[in-house]
Amino acid sequence: MVGTILVMTAPTSAAIVTLTFDALNPGTTYHSQTISESGYTLTSTTQIRSVKPSNVNSNGTTSIFTQATGLTITHGPLNNLVFDVLSINFGELFSSGTPVVGYSGVKSDNSVVSGQFVVSGAPSFWNYDLAFGAPFTGLVSFTLGYNSPYLYQIDNIELSSAFTITDNLSPNPLPETLPMFALGAFTLFLISRRKHKA
Repeated sequence: MVGTILVMTAPTSAAIVTLTFDALNPGTTYHSQTISESGYTLTSTTQIRSVKPSNVNSNGTTSIFTQATGLTITHGPLNNLVFDVLSINFGELFSSGTPVVGYSGVKSDNSVVSGQFVVSGAPSFWNYDLAFGAPFTGLVSFTLGYNSPYLYQIDNIELSSAFTITDNLSPNPLPETLPMFALGAFTLFLISRRKHKA
């Protein structure tokens, strides 16, 4: 019987990935409350929405936003693998006010780190490529805070982890010991037949 497994490897150095959201369904700007990319899961309490490159998204790639109280990032099949947040692109989106971005991370020892900044500048322009320092390493979750009524959009979330995840499910590989096991069983069968004939 052929099953499926989620392939996970642990490289000798940290694997850096950038979540671009360019693979989101281009036929809609409304997505589910959970999206996944490169082994990372983003979860919101409302639908995650995307903004295609246009006059409200001038960085040339797909960005996302929510109108929820938070957007949480986790890593791995069980959402419990440790990762670092390296950087995120932020821009205003249809704002008549000034978006304040709050963010927090839960570390593997259950301690919490947090911060905030103001996205100032005209809507439609990317204002910040925010780099996160040492406090935002060793996280099991990272949450971007309240995003309404003054909306901000995010893109190019750069993350790092000791584990890389292959999103595609693949057939179970043939166990390396199966041919040797078959040969041993066949040998025992031949020996028992010889004894039986004798």
